[in-house]
Amino acid sequence: MRMAGTDEQQAGPCDEVASRSDSTASAVSQLFRDHNRMLVGYLTSRLRSEQEAKEVAQEAYVRLLQLQDPGTPSLLRAYLFKTATNLAIDRLRHRRVQHQAEEQPELFESLTATGIESDDPANQLVEREQTARILAAVKERQTAAE
Repeated sequence: MRMAGTDEQQAGPCDEVASRSDSTASAVSQLFRDHNRMLVGYLTSRLRSEQEAKEVAQEAYVRLLQLQDPGTPSLLRAYLFKTATNLAIDRLRHRRVQHQAEEQPELFESLTATGIESDDPANQLVEREQTARILAAVKERQTAAE
């Protein structure tokens, strides 16, 4: 008889986790129904792309589902929008770096060079100068983003 009581005690935490997981999924599902259209609209205005907005929203919902202790529905809504905003900002930063790389390919040529000419001191100097400009541009972007 004692074994049965022990089994019931061990099953308790698992049941609690499963129940919490179901509760989170239910809350996220409700958030999706209530706020997805507004969230996607908000993200579309920031990202200027409905497709990207839908992708970011989906990623934000996935992150909500991964929460251990989701809290109240109002906290989940705030977390959803904050997470989506942060993901959108990350995408915008990535776009800016990509755009900069496309506008100034000469800055990135040394990064993709095969290194055949790296024995030449003149080329080494040019590569160091290009690297210094890249670093300065990255630092400038980081300072501007903060």
